[in-house]
Amino acid sequence: MGRNINPVRFRVRKAAWNKANPWCCDFFAHGKRVRHFFASEELAWSEGAKLTARVTEKGMQSLHNPDGLTVKAALRMFVNEADPKSSSHEQKLAIFEKAFGKAFSGAVGDIEAVALRRWIKGRSANTNTQAMYFRYARMFFGYLASNRLIQHDPITAVPAPKTKPGRNILTPEQMKALLDLELPDHVRALVLLGGFAGLRTEEVQAMDWSHVHIRTGQIHVPPGAMKDSGGYDQRIVDFTEPLRRRRAWLAKQSGKIIPVASETLHAHRRRACAPVLAEWPDNCLRHSFATYHLGRAKNAGLTAYQMGHTSAAMVQRVYAVPAALADWKAWWAI
Repeated sequence: MGRNINPVRFRVRKAAWNKANPWCCDFFAHGKRVRHFFASEELAWSEGAKLTARVTEKGMQSLHNPDGLTVKAALRMFVNEADPKSSSHEQKLAIFEKAFGKAFSGAVGDIEAVALRRWIKGRSANTNTQAMYFRYARMFFGYLASNRLIQHDPITAVPAPKTKPGRNILTPEQMKALLDLELPDHVRALVLLGGFAGLRTEEVQAMDWSHVHIRTGQIHVPPGAMKDSGGYDQRIVDFTEPLRRRRAWLAKQSGKIIPVASETLHAHRRRACAPVLAEWPDNCLRHSFATYHLGRAKNAGLTAYQMGHTSAAMVQRVYAVPAALADWKAWWAI
């Protein structure tokens, strides 16, 4: 047999001169070259893998006959039929749809595992964020495979990112510095209710100030606001000392606690808090509350109850050691 002197191969490179589409995929097959430009590196890698598979299976003529369900159409089908488990789930679906649709185009069946791996890893240096994109990509391709809309599921060849337990904890000095900043009222509310009451961002977004009872010193997290995890559908959270000291400010507030959209809130928080935290640690307010509350209470059941968890064992497992080392007296003195 003769030796194949014209193998099918491709390369991806940066084309800095092309401002609109700075990533180039050079595809070589049977002595010919096809060059395509893309807005993202992920798209360029996906194109190379797609063309390689197509030419290997169907020959050069297949380059002129692309077909199949588009990524845009597949995403709309997936999102429209997704189970609305919670507001957090819906927000993450929207984030995934936007990011995935921006990175990939063409036929969804042509997306290869190598492009998925690069895309997921490129979303963030934080492995927990990578894991979120991996989970939703797995749900997306699982939906397509179960409905026989794709012949193979590329996510099965992508290893799941190794996540670390959430222990992003602010120091009392950082929290005090944050509260000393000129913060928009809705950002200040998020910092106070997250760090001193343990409320999730999604919970605060779903609530209004009528749920914060100044006279009784309690916060009612109503049905529909709490995370749907098979546990409680609502809970009462007691004011802690920092909230009691700020009753006058809390009493002045009215209407929606967070009167802006989720993406706007994150942008406002990031910009307002940048002088203290250049990068906002994931879930740092709720994790800080859990750590310092457990440090003082030394009762995982009580901390779990205030946070809306059904498992004291989980609180003990995740927060016991950080709580033992934390300066909880300084936190509650803020």
